Amino acid sequence: MSSVIFIGGGNMASCLVGGMIAQGFKQDKITVSEPKQDNRNNLETKFGICVTDNNQTAIAGADVVVLAVKPQIMRRVSLDLASSLNPKTVVVSIAAGISIDALQGWLGHSIPIIRAMPNTPSLVLTGATGLYANHLTQQSQKDVVNDIFEAVGYSCWVESEELIDSVIAVSGSG
Repeated sequence: MSSVIFIGGGNMASCLVGGMIAQGFKQDKITVSEPKQDNRNNLETKFGICVTDNNQTAIAGADVVVLAVKPQIMRRVSLDLASSLNPKTVVVSIAAGISIDALQGWLGHSIPIIRAMPNTPSLVLTGATGLYANHLTQQSQKDVVNDIFEAVGYSCWVESEELIDSVIAVSGSG
């Protein structure tokens, strides 16, 4: 089973973790890196997962890194991760308005990247998520990421990144 690391432990990350565990993901394969001690304590208590406040340590050996941070800090977080990120790790962004090109520039690698736009009903496991992967993403990576988002509802892959904006408009994502 793949290791999944969340950078950011807010509402959407918490919902995804809960859905994943309910769908059979192993708790010891899920880590959340979160700066706020209270959030870390809540996640650890509620889900029995590994938590940390060190992003670089968290992503070591990760198969999937989910960037679950606000768009306004995505650049800083991505730049901080760039030197520690394995180029074979798939990076998933759930931040609205941040393109794959921008992420690619900040991360400094030609790495697999997926944009995901979950909507707020995902918080109660009835969501819809639009997904788009760059050309470097392997089918096996897409399958794992699909399983993550299907744990909180329905997922739909789109054929171009521009269509993510349509998903946002129709489903209330972002």
